[in-house]
This record gives sequence, C-alpha cells and structure tokens, in this order.
Amino acid sequence: MKYKGRYNIFDAEQIVTYPVCERPNKVKLNDLIDPGQINKMNLEVPQEVEDKIILLAKEILSARENNRPVIFFTGAHLVKNGLSRLLGNLTKKNLFTIVSGNAATSIHDFELGLIGETSEYVPQALEKGQFGMAFEFNYINAALSLGNKHKLGYGESIGKMICDDSFRKEAIKILGPENSEINFKYPELSVQAICYETKIPMTIHAGIGTDVTDQHFYFDGEA
Repeated sequence: MKYKGRYNIFDAEQIVTYPVCERPNKVKLNDLIDPGQINKMNLEVPQEVEDKIILLAKEILSARENNRPVIFFTGAHLVKNGLSRLLGNLTKKNLFTIVSGNAATSIHDFELGLIGETSEYVPQALEKGQFGMAFEFNYINAALSLGNKHKLGYGESIGKMICDDSFRKEAIKILGPENSEINFKYPELSVQAICYETKIPMTIHAGIGTDVTDQHFYFDGEA
C-alpha cells in the first residue's frame, strides 16, 4: 500500500543492509550435533529425566507404528544451538507428521541452509545498528510473497525456495534485476528443505513485527 495520509512516514527505501557473509556468527558448521555420534557422547542427565525421555521415545514410536499423528513443535533455540541435524534426521525417519516452529526457527534454519552458520552476535550488531540487517533476509520475504501468490504456507514456501530452482528464480525476480541467484551451500541442514522434500508439513507461526525479516524493505505483511 502506498500511504497517502497526513503524517510523515519512515522511508523504507533508505534501509541499509549488508551481505550475510560479512556477519560474525556464534554457531558454525562444526558446532552442529551429528546424529551418528550421539551414542558416543557422554550426556549426563538425572535419572528421572532419562526415564521421561525413554517413555516419550516409546510413545512416539508406538504412535507412528499405529499410524497416529505426532506433532513436533519447537522454539528457535533448538535449531540455533546446533540440533537441526538431529531434528532433520528424525524427520527423515518419518517420526513426525508435522514439524512446527516460530519465525525465528525458520530464520535460523534458513541461515544454516544458506551459509552453514547461524546465531548472529547480537551485542556487536546492536551497537552498530545492524542487528538483523543482512540483505539475504529479503529472500525470505520474497519467498513468502511468492508463496502467498500461490497460496502456500510459510514453511512450505521457504522449503520450496531452497529445493525448487524455478520457484527460487521466480522469487528472486521480486527483489529486482540487480539481485542475482542465491546459493544455498548446505540445503541438507535445513529442516524446512527436508520437510519439503519428504512431504511432511512444516508450519511456521509468526508474529507480525517481531522478527528481523519484518524490518526489511520487501517485508509483506499480507504474506
């Protein structure tokens, strides 16, 4: 919408961004937990907690063996703190019928699929006024705008952008001719991509105005 009211408004065209590759991140590729190494890790938890984990695992397996739904709903810290490979591995094993998260979950997942790193170093970014200002977040907004056009959900739109070359190119056109192809270096790290490829819904539950994608020029509130 082009505002024509009586008030002065912020000119979004003046927003300054920078390439995400220039950003310091706290979580690197080597920090991600390898599912194949879980049994070799020394994980100490109270017996009561261990018993509950074992019971939960049994209930999940029982539900899937009986073709009952299992919904996995997570916040962003699971992905941010390096457990996305484990979640992706469990998803591939068809343990969940739906995977869900908030928009920050999607953003961290997007960053891992794109550059193999995530968790922006907030204090340094804030003091420069650059927190959340990586240009590549506009690709998320473009995917959501295109997904809205095709009546797709949030998680499905991001997963499709990572996995579907034609959808990705169409989304890039929204950002204008000066923007080139975006290269996802580690699509295997993205749970949204894994869900898209395995045809398991990943639903993203966003709050308007609460995420770094919302402060960019191509943010589409309708989408």
